[in-house]
Amino acid sequence: MTRALLLDLDGTLADSLPVMRAAYGELCREMGFEGSDAEFDLLNGPPLLVCAAMLKQRHVLAAAAEDMVRRWFEIIEARYLSCRPAPGAAELLETAAAHGWNRCLVTSSSRKLAGAWLRSVGFETLVPLLVAGDEVPRGKPHPDAYLAALALTGAEAGRSLAVEDSPAGATAALAAGIPTRMVGAAACPPGAAAIAGLAALLPEVSAP
Repeated sequence: MTRALLLDLDGTLADSLPVMRAAYGELCREMGFEGSDAEFDLLNGPPLLVCAAMLKQRHVLAAAAEDMVRRWFEIIEARYLSCRPAPGAAELLETAAAHGWNRCLVTSSSRKLAGAWLRSVGFETLVPLLVAGDEVPRGKPHPDAYLAALALTGAEAGRSLAVEDSPAGATAALAAGIPTRMVGAAACPPGAAAIAGLAALLPEVSAP
């Protein structure tokens, strides 16, 4: 049966959280308030439109959420290609490819941004498949993106593996029936397993 390695982008495959934090901070200042690390953590995972709606409500902003998203994307795009792969990313992808795993990026980012990043770091052949946040009806923590990834890869959920860094992303993968690993310091939802980094997955993807 086909199996797939399904990877989140920000904070998982890409070491992008400092860039995303800086972009959030710049948007907040433009909107007239100061952001916080605690609030940024809440925004890690869902699509930007959901995040913008949360900011609009929390800070009683006059701007339309759609306008906030357009500006947020502009800020991110100006910075994003400076992001490097997370430690161990290339080795994990090469090992997964050598052992017959289909590889797919499952991200809340747009196809344009995610695809540009994959090309910029030379990962376009190591991660040949992509499900982007602008291509599914509902973003994380809903399972839509992961269900689309399973359909795209032709993989069996129970034999596949999702890798995330946020509770919202892990919740989405678990809801799709996929064994899930979480990197980083965020608390794991029930059913996900914490790992120290991508290198910890090498034994799993090397197994028959």
